[in-house]
Amino acid sequence: MNTNTQPTLDEKLDALTRRIDELGQLITSRQTPELKFCLTVEELSSRWALGPEAVRRLVRNKELRPLRGFRPFRFTMEEVRRYEAQSTNSARKGGR
Repeated sequence: MNTNTQPTLDEKLDALTRRIDELGQLITSRQTPELKFCLTVEELSSRWALGPEAVRRLVRNKELRPLRGFRPFRFTMEEVRRYEAQSTNSARKGGR
């Protein structure tokens, strides 16, 4: 790094290139392609501003379907969008 406290453009570019490489390795290291398009219980609880147990309760009540064979639970984005649309429609009709 130069004597100035701010990184040079080359240093910033190098850091970004390393980060892109790390992310690429993470994506390609997944065993199942569909995992790239999934959310965990924690990610869903953050997205919906719920506690993780509330998300698990939706699974137990069969309102939300996780991918089979994965523990901890993982949810496809398709399933997340289906549930969000269903709960939005339900809220409009005076449900939940």
